[in-house]
Amino acid sequence: MDKKRIAIILLGALAVVSAFADNATNTTSVPPVNVETEKPDRITITTLSGTVYERCKITRIEPDGISVMYAKGIAKIPFTDLPEEYQKEHGYDPERAEEYSHAAARSRADARQRQQELAQRAQQRAEYEAAHKEAMNSIKKSAVELTGRVSQITENGALIADAKMPHRYQEEIVTPGFRPMDGNRQFVTKTKYVSVANDYEPIFVIGAGSGFTDGAGWKATVYPAGTYKYTSVMGAGKTVKCFALSPEDALDNMIE
Repeated sequence: MDKKRIAIILLGALAVVSAFADNATNTTSVPPVNVETEKPDRITITTLSGTVYERCKITRIEPDGISVMYAKGIAKIPFTDLPEEYQKEHGYDPERAEEYSHAAARSRADARQRQQELAQRAQQRAEYEAAHKEAMNSIKKSAVELTGRVSQITENGALIADAKMPHRYQEEIVTPGFRPMDGNRQFVTKTKYVSVANDYEPIFVIGAGSGFTDGAGWKATVYPAGTYKYTSVMGAGKTVKCFALSPEDALDNMIE
């Protein structure tokens, strides 16, 4: 191939490369996206008091104002703080707005009152449960084993005569001719039964009548339950000590 032909081929190739480069360099640039143009609902609102809300989007229109989402969060702007153009655009009616504001204020006040009442009830309930638990624990610790004789059966329990409870005590063992010293003193635990009621009056035990007959021997673990009023066979009103077979019944009787 002669030099002239080679030169022609090279010049042609160079022209193609040059044209390609020019096309690449002269490509039309894409203009940047204008976010505000893309989102025409985003506006800036300047209130009459001078507060500026940027990039606002109106989310709710109420008789007394508009709610917006804006660059720093959410807010409600009253119509009274908005320029006249916004008032007209969104149908501001002063009388209707005042009625709406009063109704909303009453609703908020009612809601606050209900909340306070609920909080008060919750506190009272918590105090009641704490007191109930404390009283129940106290009653359980006061359990006592009683023996006696069924005197009279009633609908919700029985009168128990000769009611006695065990009383345990320690008695020192004394050896004749022995001088006791603190280091070698000896004691023994003994039990004696003492009367529960004064002047040998009966006691009443809630739930104690089931399965018994008058005059039958009786024994059970019971819980103090205050007092019990009844009318004797002679027609006299009596108030005696009361016990119950369960701590729940004991507490219920003391609360009544």
